[in-house]
Amino acid sequence: MRKYLAEFLGTFVLVFGGVGSAVLAGSHIGFVGVAFAFGLALLAMVYTIGPISGCHINPAVTLGVLLAKRIGGRDAVMYMVAQIFGAIAASALILLIASGVAGGYDLDRKGLERKAGKLRQGSNHYLFRSRSFQDLFGVYCERQKNSK
Repeated sequence: MRKYLAEFLGTFVLVFGGVGSAVLAGSHIGFVGVAFAFGLALLAMVYTIGPISGCHINPAVTLGVLLAKRIGGRDAVMYMVAQIFGAIAASALILLIASGVAGGYDLDRKGLERKAGKLRQGSNHYLFRSRSFQDLFGVYCERQKNSK
């Protein structure tokens, strides 16, 4: 149970730190600031929850580890569930905060569109696919290195 809670917390921190910086301050800190927010959140979680759960904090990474047969099916599913709920909780908190900011997010007026400076939906899909590929490729390379 401890490792699932660690994955929930890790994903929460990653989404809250990275996406939160994009949504709440993206127009002020730009792409580099958002990238640093994601990087620092991930670095903090590697040291915090890495020894507990391996710090996957991304279902794509968990899938790669599962395909590399370094985690069991039940654990992989539970990791993914914890990660999804962690991301949903962080997103809900970001929505709550952004709704209370002057000129902030209004769900009735804007729906679920992106409010992150110059980021657009098309680029978000590209970034997600690219990041997922990098994660899976990294796990594959690590597996190849360790099998020699």
